[in-house]
Amino acid sequence: MEPMKRTMTMLELATFTYIIASGGAFGMEPAVQAGGPLLTMICIFVSPWVWCFPVGLVTAELSTALPTNGGYVIFAHRGMGSFAAFQNGW
Repeated sequence: MEPMKRTMTMLELATFTYIIASGGAFGMEPAVQAGGPLLTMICIFVSPWVWCFPVGLVTAELSTALPTNGGYVIFAHRGMGSFAAFQNGW
């Protein structure tokens, strides 16, 4: 069995980070009304990096420490037991 090829370009990473962190257009109208369009656009482009960059670093660190398939479920199982792994995987 060949190992999986894992490559991601910077554009794909940036797009993935934005989509995961922004969650769509929910709350856009109240945000623009409350803070104005400039502040809303700044928050839209900064918040994914504030949220996803540390999560990516943690995932990279844990993936290096525990090189098995399963991701967060394995991390939770090793750190907090079966119930936490089940909750994390659900």
